[in-house]
Amino acid sequence: MRFPPQTPMPFVRDVVEQIEEGQIGCYGLLKDGEVIYVGAGEIRSCMLAHLGGEPASLQGCPPTHWIGAEVPDPDGLLPELLEEYRPRCNEPQAGSAGPSVSH
Repeated sequence: MRFPPQTPMPFVRDVVEQIEEGQIGCYGLLKDGEVIYVGAGEIRSCMLAHLGGEPASLQGCPPTHWIGAEVPDPDGLLPELLEEYRPRCNEPQAGSAGPSVSH
């Protein structure tokens, strides 16, 4: 499963603050066209947290753009997106070889 085709949006506060509150789904943070982080939840609040420096794994590779998909069950889609993109900034879960998400 991939994100639907879309034009990536700039990952800057004024753009993120324009996202309608309450949109639940999955999102990808990009750098140089590569999906470097995948998350799920209430998209606006999660991305504002990322702009604030969460998780630490993004600090060494700050994203420049984002893409997203509003879905009713983001937790069901998230594992597929993590498998598809293998984002380098999702930290491995303790005791697991797989990546985790902070939101």
